[in-house]
Amino acid sequence: MTVTTKTLIAAISMMATANAQTVSVPKFGWLLASESGVSTPVFDRENRVVSSVYETDPAGSGVPAGGTLSTPDFQQTPSSVVSDGLSHVRVTLINAATDLPGNTATWEAWVFISDVTATPSRGVFGTYEQRTGAAILVNTATQRFRVLAGNGTTNFASDIGPVLVANTWYHVVVTFDGTVAESSRVQTYVNGAAAGTLGFPHTSFTYTSSNSAFLIGAFEFSSPNVNSGGNERSLPAGSRMSCVLVYETVMDFAEVGVHFAGGEACVASFPPHVPAKFGWHFDDAAGITTALVDTLSVIASTVHETDTFAGNPAASTPTFAASPDSVNFVDGLSYIRATITGAATHLPSTRGSWEAWVNLGSVDGTQGDRGVIGTYQSGVGFALRVTDEFEIISAIDNGIGGFTTTKVTFGPTLVANTWYHVVVTFNGAATATERFQTYVNGVSTGSVNANGVSITNVGLLNNEVTLGAFTFSGTTMNQVKGDGSEIARSLSAGSRMTCVLIYDVTLAATDVGRKHATGNTCLGSFDIASTNAPTASPTSSPTDSPTTSSPTTSPTGSPTTSSPTTAPTGSPTTSSPTISPTGSPTT
Repeated sequence: MTVTTKTLIAAISMMATANAQTVSVPKFGWLLASESGVSTPVFDRENRVVSSVYETDPAGSGVPAGGTLSTPDFQQTPSSVVSDGLSHVRVTLINAATDLPGNTATWEAWVFISDVTATPSRGVFGTYEQRTGAAILVNTATQRFRVLAGNGTTNFASDIGPVLVANTWYHVVVTFDGTVAESSRVQTYVNGAAAGTLGFPHTSFTYTSSNSAFLIGAFEFSSPNVNSGGNERSLPAGSRMSCVLVYETVMDFAEVGVHFAGGEACVASFPPHVPAKFGWHFDDAAGITTALVDTLSVIASTVHETDTFAGNPAASTPTFAASPDSVNFVDGLSYIRATITGAATHLPSTRGSWEAWVNLGSVDGTQGDRGVIGTYQSGVGFALRVTDEFEIISAIDNGIGGFTTTKVTFGPTLVANTWYHVVVTFNGAATATERFQTYVNGVSTGSVNANGVSITNVGLLNNEVTLGAFTFSGTTMNQVKGDGSEIARSLSAGSRMTCVLIYDVTLAATDVGRKHATGNTCLGSFDIASTNAPTASPTSSPTDSPTTSSPTTSPTGSPTTSSPTTAPTGSPTTSSPTISPTGSPTT
């Protein structure tokens, strides 16, 4: 399929900024490309994957462990792993009964099928053994996709979607919602179009220890017997897969359409990542002592402190909270201090962005300027603060040997005990009135004038980056300014932060919307391939998030085809068949 970058960005932006609840974050995800390989999933949010191995199993051998380890073959455009007719990826989970999604789920894949007539049926992905689990197959008897599921005693199977065409890329998605009526629990999609609503007489999928092997590009009734005869086979030789994703949530029609529009390179399922220059994520596993992102290795230290009103900083033990994982500033005097060597050089100057998720324990504009993130000391630098609104204070180089101070509030009146996603960007090349752009909860809250093209950061004054507090000078915090006019304060008692990031690029509105949409676990802000990525599932979005409904039409377009280049024929099946119980799977 051919989709312009502009179309994709528009589709992702529409979904991300319109309704935060429509962006699904996978629990497991494999991007089957040469650069990422197959051995490490891109998504494994709870570290439940024991191993992902590529193996080839000679037909009829029934080799123990499922096959012989093999070196995968990759092709480009898009990057994808190629089957030799006997190969596949075997994923071993710690405990499939609890690791795989139960009463709500989405399964998604992009697959290129070289031969839709080769018998017997071939597996796309899933785990189905001893009548438990779920899988998606290519039913070569009907040349259509087949959904297979079981409750431990009975098999349920149904064909979905159009008649398949060989040498064609297909996007297939199956969702399950055990909370709705039996007749509509399974929704299926092929190439962004509805492919059938299926009945399933159980409110959750059933898995046992037999399902610990999750197969990509193959199917087996009993482990480990792929390609050992009968109906257990890998995809035909020359078939390709570019990605597989498993979700614990139910993807809706609009989001399926966006993922299809992103194409077989899976760029909508694995969105382009804008890397931060510095980034901190706060939980009891990652702690606060090590920055998650430090591209230049210039962060000398990150420490948690408590500073009395007398201005006496002391190292302190941080307190953490869950749902989402975050640091809890329990006493109203604590904060985090990061020391950056050469901050005057490394902090944003002519362009940059600052991002944070913050939840305020209380909101009282009379209690002084409480800091979220910043390096503003002795009148130079940049800081993001809160009173009863968010506030920027920054020293802007005026181009004649001095600087002017920009100080302005933005965004809604803040509500205590509510999560906010706040982003400020700066672009010195923009017109003066648009150099600062501000965003709260993924939505633009306006631009701020800056009478200069760069932010002034001077020597040691700005080496101390404070997170969760604001300071007027050096090491002191929570004190009255010398002239008595203002109070520099930590965030109020009970306030929480999940992540803070500093970029040396100007984030676009689409970037901000996507980051907000993935939730306050910050999965949209940190590199999704990071082994230290946050592990909690996104919680509900703040109460003042945008509530505009999501788009209801799916993107159009035909699947990209290799030689031959014939497009798929037939229309998607849109009727609502009920999966019929069968004594044994018909594959």
